Amino acid sequence: LYRNKTRKHFKNVKRHYDNKLIPCLKDRSGDQRSPINGKLYGLCFTASVRPWSMTGEPLPKSPFGNTRLMLPVEYLLEEDTNLYFADFYCLYGDHHYVTLVVTGRFSEADKFCWRHLIKLDITDNPFL
Repeated sequence: LYRNKTRKHFKNVKRHYDNKLIPCLKDRSGDQRSPINGKLYGLCFTASVRPWSMTGEPLPKSPFGNTRLMLPVEYLLEEDTNLYFADFYCLYGDHHYVTLVVTGRFSEADKFCWRHLIKLDITDNPFL
């Protein structure tokens, strides 16, 4: 998984937040009808890979910034987390996106997702 932001963003996180990423409210990007828009706080990570490559390497560029933070998927998907399907949307006809939400089990976000989203099996699902 990776998160692309500007170099300035990551310097700000280091300087003002002791290198801790601060969750923010989900904006209205993606599917405009997504039940998480304006409802959940979190961080966005990408799992895109080159579809023609078998290396599993992420896409070389991102419109979200020139600096990349990479995390192993296991870092977010632990025993005490749940995984939910939030939405699927198409951008400009050739890029398709799936939004998945990882929550801490029994957290407020988890309770919201349990009521409004489709729960997935972390170890066996069509997305990861």
